[in-house]
Amino acid sequence: MRRVRDVSQYRNRVKRDDIKDCVKNVLGNLFVESPGVMPINLLPAVGTVAGSTIVDLQTGTPSSLAIPALLSVAAAAVMKCQVTYDGNGSDALSSLISGGTASQSSGIDPAKVCDGNLGTNNNITSYGNQWWKYDFGSGVTKKFGQISIYNGGNQGFCPKNMIFQGSNDDTNWTDLDSFLVSNTGSQWSTHGVNSGDYRYYRCFFIDNYYGSGNIYLWEIRFYYATGDPNWYESGATVTVRDNCFIKTGKTFSKWNTAADGSGTDYDPADTFAITAPTTLYAIWV
Repeated sequence: MRRVRDVSQYRNRVKRDDIKDCVKNVLGNLFVESPGVMPINLLPAVGTVAGSTIVDLQTGTPSSLAIPALLSVAAAAVMKCQVTYDGNGSDALSSLISGGTASQSSGIDPAKVCDGNLGTNNNITSYGNQWWKYDFGSGVTKKFGQISIYNGGNQGFCPKNMIFQGSNDDTNWTDLDSFLVSNTGSQWSTHGVNSGDYRYYRCFFIDNYYGSGNIYLWEIRFYYATGDPNWYESGATVTVRDNCFIKTGKTFSKWNTAADGSGTDYDPADTFAITAPTTLYAIWV
């Protein structure tokens, strides 16, 4: 392990582009105690680490070296925070597919793919290079972290190789992910995705398991990940997202920084400046 002996040579190297490499090269696996041990990327803001000590992560032994001015600057620059959304006793995730319009490349009943009924399905009347698309509507974009596809019947007519795409003009499409859809009957095929932020999403099916005939889809759902996939620098503005949970017999009211509702309230689309990792709890009524 590389140990820090003298960082004075770095005190004037505070250009933003140099900070992360500087901290990585100089500190190695050392952590900062202020007063508890925390990773470099979770250090508090400038001015709050004065007098802290560097701690060897492997041995837990504090160093007598005080944090120099550079490290205070670097700590603020590399600090990254995430927002976690907690269902607070919820039963399930809520699908984001609502309020828009479904369509497909051929066949009938595209809306049955997102009607919430696992017993209904569409019919795409070809097996290769076909698609099912969802338009969230003018002025609406969505960013989510998971797609689930339900196969409720014929395994051969289930889509096989799929490309997941996003667009904001319905003409130029960005490939976001690709995967093999499970054809096990009466089962969900679930895949994590980093969707971007788009109005239109398209499931592009290269083939089915038969290699001929049609493609049947029973249900497709888009879900938020329970954690915001973005990393925010300290002081950055966070936009609170919509509710992503379901709780039987309850209605979502708001988000709160405390599970019992005693903290700060936030409604979807509210904004706040993040200064530390934050958990927002669903409040149910």
